[in-house]
Amino acid sequence: MPPQRRRDGTPEEAGPGLRPGPGGRAAGNAAALPAATPAPARARPAAAPPAPDAARPRPRVTVLTTTRNAMPHLLEAVASVQAQTMPDWELLVVDDGSTDGTREAVRDAAAEDPRIRLLETPPLGRIPCLNAGAQAARAGIIAILDADDVALRHRLQRTLDAFGPRPRLGLLGSAIVPRIGPAGEDLGIVRRPTEPGQVLRALARDTPFFHSSTAFRIEAWRDVGGYDESLPLYEDYDLFVRLAARWEIENLPEPLSLKRRHPGQAFHERHFTRQAFRARSRIHWRYFRHVRKSPEALARAAAFLIMPVWVKRWVDARQGGAGPSK
Repeated sequence: MPPQRRRDGTPEEAGPGLRPGPGGRAAGNAAALPAATPAPARARPAAAPPAPDAARPRPRVTVLTTTRNAMPHLLEAVASVQAQTMPDWELLVVDDGSTDGTREAVRDAAAEDPRIRLLETPPLGRIPCLNAGAQAARAGIIAILDADDVALRHRLQRTLDAFGPRPRLGLLGSAIVPRIGPAGEDLGIVRRPTEPGQVLRALARDTPFFHSSTAFRIEAWRDVGGYDESLPLYEDYDLFVRLAARWEIENLPEPLSLKRRHPGQAFHERHFTRQAFRARSRIHWRYFRHVRKSPEALARAAAFLIMPVWVKRWVDARQGGAGPSK
């Protein structure tokens, strides 16, 4: 029986400025793992956010949201964090050059709730904004929430409960993801594996995680070099593969967030490009080298290098898929 979906409360290479530390999930896996590829020099945020009060205790969780022109869905995402049963959090919104009133809305929310912080950047792109937000986070656990999604009220408490007794757990996700439409209408449920071996095997084919339902230790994020800014997309899938080589990963058998689908999302078309195929090939090759010597991962690494774009589009259409889930 599908879980009840309640919306209480409305709803190889080190990255820039990061050094991989010692890791060790499985013997022989971590020693040669490359971290994220350094990105070309690019502008960084024009102004850092106000320094947090040193006397104020650090929150237990940082909810990290990146956004560009995300109104009006962003307001529902913010409200869903404020409705959490676990109140010891900060919401860090990294705004990537919005022009639709997003920044003003977040400033207004922060004026009423000091747990909300705004980091303003010029247009940099999503991946640099994710790294900038992780670097600015004050908590040891970072929970990702896309600006158009909704966190269920128990999400942060369940996240802390899972990480607490397991210091080597680096990545946590949700195996059950309810989908909603632009106005919150029910679009059904997507399920992913939960058994650790199945999760690791699924990672050879595609991401078994939904980025907006994941959380990771900041220590693990630093250990693997953060998000790879040299990739055009699939930054989440790539990060999950590198985390799997050094840290434990897990999907909880319950929903943590509602995933919204709406016409403004462009990811579906972006993954049918040669640039996207090269990125997928690179990620599968990383899995083969550093996680498991999976023949399937090796075959996919080769296939994405030579497969015509129209073939992948045709296969996805017949299978009813649309590439990795965001």
